[in-house]
Amino acid sequence: MSHHSTLFLEHLPDDLRDEVKALPELEERLAGFVAAGQEAWPSIKVDVELFLVELAGRLHQRPPKRGVDQWFEHVRPDDFHLAVGCAEGDAMAIAAFERHFASDLAKLVRRYEGPRLLGEDLLQSLREKLFVDTDRRPAKIRDYSGQGFLQNWLRVTGARTCIDLLRSASRRDREQNQDDQRLMEIPDVGPDLELDFLKREYREQFKEAFAAATRDLNSRERNLLRQHFVFQLTMEQMGALYNVHPSTASRRVTKAREALLIATRERLMESLKVNRDEFDSIMQMIRSRIDLSLTRLLQTNAR
Repeated sequence: MSHHSTLFLEHLPDDLRDEVKALPELEERLAGFVAAGQEAWPSIKVDVELFLVELAGRLHQRPPKRGVDQWFEHVRPDDFHLAVGCAEGDAMAIAAFERHFASDLAKLVRRYEGPRLLGEDLLQSLREKLFVDTDRRPAKIRDYSGQGFLQNWLRVTGARTCIDLLRSASRRDREQNQDDQRLMEIPDVGPDLELDFLKREYREQFKEAFAAATRDLNSRERNLLRQHFVFQLTMEQMGALYNVHPSTASRRVTKAREALLIATRERLMESLKVNRDEFDSIMQMIRSRIDLSLTRLLQTNAR
């Protein structure tokens, strides 16, 4: 038994292993899958062992009802190679996926965009669901079995994902009134009567200024902040999504956050008619709550 078949068989349960092992020309077929994937996407580097382990995992997860020979006949090695690269967070693979399926992604956005999720925000949320692993769920691209065309899988999975995103947006809208009360809960900082007074006096003005400043951000800035603060993506994950170095992603997040704080400052100063020194004392009191407020607002205003 040769290298490819050995790697593949190692990751199958005993019953499937015996059935696959009996297939004629197993080594040649597996080697052909690897070669076809590499030939279709030469710029996307997927380790041979990873490719075979992932492929065996798909067979294990969804054993065929009509025998393994038919399962092998329906493998799409070129599509599977691309999917594995995307699942690993390879920036070149994700960029290639989006170029290759640009028209399909555009059709999904046009079909499901609306007041709750504008087109660009919907597309970005779809990308996150497809390509980013989180503590709650794996990236959806990992669901692609390698059976059948990846384009068909995207059309079905993308539609379901967009529907789920719209339902989540609707649910967030219903919960917004409850969240608003907790949004700006500034913690007590000690027996300081002046701070207690400022906390009561400017609470609503700050909340309004901060919410308005969030809405005034452009779509790219909102997406960056939402991805980092709401979905808690790492800079490595964000770098892969935007096909940039993690340090570049970090600078973009920092710049977007600064833009939000500057806009909040200007709106609050205008609302309160205070000078900069007075405003700085207010900001010192509430600065510790900025990131929590940002998370709450971006969850309900991701549009």
